[in-house]
Amino acid sequence: MSKRCAALILAFSAWSCGSSGSGIGYSNATFIEVSPTGFSGPVCALTGSGLKRYTATLLDISASEASGAKGNEFELPSSPPTPCTVAVGFSEVIPATALEPGHSYVAKLAGYDRSDVRPVYAGSPVLETEDGDYVPPRWVGSCGIAAAPASDAGASADAGAFLRSYGGPVTPLSGRTVRLSGCRLEEVGAADAETQIVLEFGDALAAGGLSCRAEGGQVDTIRAILGEREESVSCGERIVFAGVQPGQHVSVRVEASEASDAGSKLWVTQCSQQASASQTQVADCDPFRPVD
Repeated sequence: MSKRCAALILAFSAWSCGSSGSGIGYSNATFIEVSPTGFSGPVCALTGSGLKRYTATLLDISASEASGAKGNEFELPSSPPTPCTVAVGFSEVIPATALEPGHSYVAKLAGYDRSDVRPVYAGSPVLETEDGDYVPPRWVGSCGIAAAPASDAGASADAGAFLRSYGGPVTPLSGRTVRLSGCRLEEVGAADAETQIVLEFGDALAAGGLSCRAEGGQVDTIRAILGEREESVSCGERIVFAGVQPGQHVSVRVEASEASDAGSKLWVTQCSQQASASQTQVADCDPFRPVD
């Protein structure tokens, strides 16, 4: 089954926060539902401070249950960022039949305190603003997955926990909607956030008298080199280096290139930033200059 096509994600009809109604009017369809009415954690608040949007990502854990070990989960495409008053449903799941036991599913959750977010591509759990800036979740959590016990120091919320039920995994039933329970969201602590450096090139290109080919300019691709790490993107996109050592002074060589019938041209610059623990920071980039 194609990962991108494995799930149809629907936003079901809305209801007020705290209502116990399912809001689902579909019949003779097989769905697994994730409903924010059952979330524990932040308060739904379409205005003011609180949870405004969430995403759900369904995991097929059947292979992990069969082997008794984590690592064989199949991750379905994520729901779009959905208002905290609206449930999402996943179809094209594998239900139980008279001949087959059906597959087991749990879900990962991410919550946001803003509504101006969109996925970086359809089905992605990573969100950005309309301007393309990365938006980290304020809350993360799960449905049907046990929290790692205190004795598992440093374990992630789902590491080794698939067979320890909290609400428990669910198996879809043909022609019915089955709701995942045990859903909870917890605020992401500063210690859990990743240290990242973001490279944005618009100002550095303009300062060097350059622009992207798509805008009628010269540059086709941009390549960034940080030690042994390399990332390449089309001109107009940004580059993110995650997992940077906190306190490290990051210096990145960046190359902008043009491919044409007359041969390739190359411009370079240097981008730098002091990495702060658990922060996402934009590096300062010098103007691009031509390579002779």
